[in-house]
Amino acid sequence: MIRILPLTGRKFLLALTLSLFVIVDCDNKTRLLAQAFVQDETLETYLWILQCLKRTSIEPGVIITDADPAMIGAIRQELPNTHHIHCIFHINQNLPRKLKGVLGKDYLKFVSEFYRARNSLSEELFEVNWNHLKNTYHQAENYLQNTLYKSKESWASCYTLKFFTAGMQSTQRIEGLNGILHREIEASMSLTMTFHKILERLEIENMNKR
Repeated sequence: MIRILPLTGRKFLLALTLSLFVIVDCDNKTRLLAQAFVQDETLETYLWILQCLKRTSIEPGVIITDADPAMIGAIRQELPNTHHIHCIFHINQNLPRKLKGVLGKDYLKFVSEFYRARNSLSEELFEVNWNHLKNTYHQAENYLQNTLYKSKESWASCYTLKFFTAGMQSTQRIEGLNGILHREIEASMSLTMTFHKILERLEIENMNKR
């Protein structure tokens, strides 16, 4: 929650989400690129954020996010030349939620074979391993085909390794920065104070770079 103080002097609370964009610089350091306070996480909001980025001539070759369909849709519309990669950590979190109850005692073996398919270094080998996975674990076929396979170019290694990602496979860098900012920014801070805290973080990054 961010406390907003309108000109009338009356106080009210407004829930805002802080969206962060980071890059990796030539020293392999995480740098804060852009920030936006938004009231929701809809397609329209993400389109607006990406349009703002484009106005600064920023069009990344690769973006790594979770599998939020609103963000994916916005990237496809506004950044058609940017390759979207799904965070492997979020995929790993979704697997037990979607399939552990369905597969039961076979779940751990399934996970091992899923990553064998995911880590295939050629598209042909990926298809072989994927078909084996699908035919072996019939209970999981619906999720495998209708959710994961449709987005295979965003998480299967034979596709993602074609792009430079500075070794990243997850959103770990932005999660780390998010943790730092959460310790610095209190929920009761005004928007102005929050802005200055972000400026302090940018100055720290510039000092480290120098």
